[in-house]
Amino acid sequence: MTSIYKIFENLGYKHNPEVGKNSIIITVQYFTNKDGSIRWIWPTSMSKPLFLKFYNIQGWKAQCFEFIIHKLFKFNLNQKFFKTSHLSLTPKETGSIFDISNKEWALFTGTIGPNQKYIIYEENQNQNGLFTKIPISERSTTLIDHEKMVLTQLANHHLKSFVFPRIIERSKTKLTLSSFENYDQRGQTLTQEHMAVFEELEMVSSETFSFEDFRDKHHIRERLMRLENTRNKIPSGIIKKLQRLHQSLLGSHVTTHIAHKDFTPWNMYTDKTGKLYIYDWELSRALTPKGFDFFHFIIQKGILSERKSWAQMKWEILVNSTEPYLKHENIAHLLSLYLLLNVLYYLELYNNQEKWHKQIYWLLETWNEAMSDVLGSKDNSRELLLIDIFDWLSKKKYAGLKLPAIPVEKLSAYSDLDLLMDRTLASDLCTFVKAHPLVSQTKTQRGLSKTVATIVTKNDEILSIDCIHSLKRKNIEFMSVDEMIDQSYLDSEGNRRVNDLHTSEFVALFYGLNYAVVPKKFRFFPFEKYLENSFLGPLVNPKERGVFQHERLMEMMKKEKRNQGFSYLKNTVIYYVETLMKIFSQKGMIISFSGVDGAGKSTVIQHTKNEIEKKLRRKVVIIRHRPSLLPILSVWTKGKKRAEQDVANSLPRQGQNRSIFSSLFRFLYYYFDYMFGQFYVYLRYVLGGTIVLYDRYYFDFINDSLRSNITLPKWLLKNAYRFLLQPDLNYFLYADPKIILSRKNELDESSITSLTQDYLQLFGELGKKNKSQYHAIENVDLDRTLTTISEQIQTKLF
Repeated sequence: MTSIYKIFENLGYKHNPEVGKNSIIITVQYFTNKDGSIRWIWPTSMSKPLFLKFYNIQGWKAQCFEFIIHKLFKFNLNQKFFKTSHLSLTPKETGSIFDISNKEWALFTGTIGPNQKYIIYEENQNQNGLFTKIPISERSTTLIDHEKMVLTQLANHHLKSFVFPRIIERSKTKLTLSSFENYDQRGQTLTQEHMAVFEELEMVSSETFSFEDFRDKHHIRERLMRLENTRNKIPSGIIKKLQRLHQSLLGSHVTTHIAHKDFTPWNMYTDKTGKLYIYDWELSRALTPKGFDFFHFIIQKGILSERKSWAQMKWEILVNSTEPYLKHENIAHLLSLYLLLNVLYYLELYNNQEKWHKQIYWLLETWNEAMSDVLGSKDNSRELLLIDIFDWLSKKKYAGLKLPAIPVEKLSAYSDLDLLMDRTLASDLCTFVKAHPLVSQTKTQRGLSKTVATIVTKNDEILSIDCIHSLKRKNIEFMSVDEMIDQSYLDSEGNRRVNDLHTSEFVALFYGLNYAVVPKKFRFFPFEKYLENSFLGPLVNPKERGVFQHERLMEMMKKEKRNQGFSYLKNTVIYYVETLMKIFSQKGMIISFSGVDGAGKSTVIQHTKNEIEKKLRRKVVIIRHRPSLLPILSVWTKGKKRAEQDVANSLPRQGQNRSIFSSLFRFLYYYFDYMFGQFYVYLRYVLGGTIVLYDRYYFDFINDSLRSNITLPKWLLKNAYRFLLQPDLNYFLYADPKIILSRKNELDESSITSLTQDYLQLFGELGKKNKSQYHAIENVDLDRTLTTISEQIQTKLF
């Protein structure tokens, strides 16, 4: 933290406790930041609070602060409320930069970082003000020299839409500029006056380049590589997205002009007519993409002043982009260029900054969201979301469990993300994900041992996150989450992973306690090697790799303190509470698939089952035609084995039954199976969260009763359907008869055509009358069919 003597040393004065001939005795007051560092300094002789010239007075809090400060100075109470320091100083041999004997001045120490500089505001007897910038580092010296050049160039143009500081004095050690005497208002919203500034700056210098030429002029490739290789504190994900942004712009064109590049409400004032006085031109550059200052104004104030969400800032951008300056431009393209250039510049700056203030984290979070939003339309949303999640977690207490040795964003679409963390962090993560620009839906299940977030991106990709708070098999806790987090490590990309020993122990315990063999896919490191030196060492059997006896593991776990006494009782209560919570919080559903033989039902059902199990992580059971609490009728006469063999060897629709009484008996027999079996299916499967897939359903009795050797009026069979629980989703798959015959030659063309028309009519009628959904899909393109079904299942579940 910079001391007050160090500040005056940078002004050309050294501390001299022994008062001498050249000594300057001065009493100053100062105001500190929240971290205790000095923000403003002024002499006690100052009659009014000149340091407010450095303060952005926006919002009621800032206005209250301004009001209180003015009252303190008016009634001479400032001496009691601010810290005071009595200094004895002597000018350095090289001379002082600023004359501190003046009674009316205030000093701002600047924003901490590589660009830090001091700014002094002083007034003479006529109350004419001057600003003096004093660099305190090599980088800030370069910036102030650049501002001198920019202001000189601006003075050579007859600019009408805005005014800017005049250079009063310049030297190697300072830059003194005119003040803004008649400009005393701040503006937080973009106006026509702001747009006029953009248009006039474009007229001063405008050039168009291919992105490749533009990139080379700004050395973007080299800077990205350097940042990736030398990054210190920068999360890896935001660098990855900069690289993707760079790739997405290849082949495009860039229109450029001179820009301020720090165009924010706190770097400008307006007069009563709305005309702008714009200062702090040190970052200004030519060859800046069009729209840069426009985006910077909205985004910087949104983050640092208004604390808006990215969604709110994006809306403000879209509303204001209808102005003539941007009316015919591709806003997404311009925003991509702004983010690439601006984020790259500040990441380079922050990478070399020792201490980060909280505003840096605000900026990084919003930039991450903005880049994901821009990239989302042309990149993998799930990958971008994973990148953002790990960047968001980078400074928090967590650890990734069973993460494969690949970049985190390349996690398989069929893999879920297991993260160890406490419940508070899990809640914050769910809130972050829910507000993410690439997320369309989230479903959260909060438990005492685990919080599960299932996420659907705007591109309909699925990501499931298990936030694990304790590792248990029923009521037995088998590992300590806190210990695993404390002993985790950072990988090369800065992501925290559970160490190999704990991962090996977890894999062995998880599968062993669940009576299973460790799958080969989890042997991505020689886990027996690690286990030999752990408490599981005696159970390692080289002859049976991956096999750990359940009984011996349970015996070991029950000896642990965390599974004894009150802890065991607490774990048992939690287990039963979570079991009940699961029953009532996650219901399953029933989906039926119908279609003539050869329509592709079996293939679609199998793919749908895999999709639900692997992506949605829900249990699936397939039921053929009916609940089957009652066996097929022929079992009673032929026996189960022979009856099933006869069915397998016979073609469909070959029954010879023409008797009404026989048909009625057969129908009632199977109808009772549906009637009572539906409750069994609901209680056993649906209530427990299982997805039931019916391969054929009751609709076959209505449209294809011959298949079940039944001859009854269709109206009777159709009306009987009213008394059954209807599946949530119903699909009729069909195709051109020639395509069906090429797949399976079991029906003739006329039968296929007739059945297809009957099903289409039935599904059309049922779809109008019922809450359940009835969809007819022409199953010609399997991928398209599966995508349609998958999206509708996701929508129904969420």
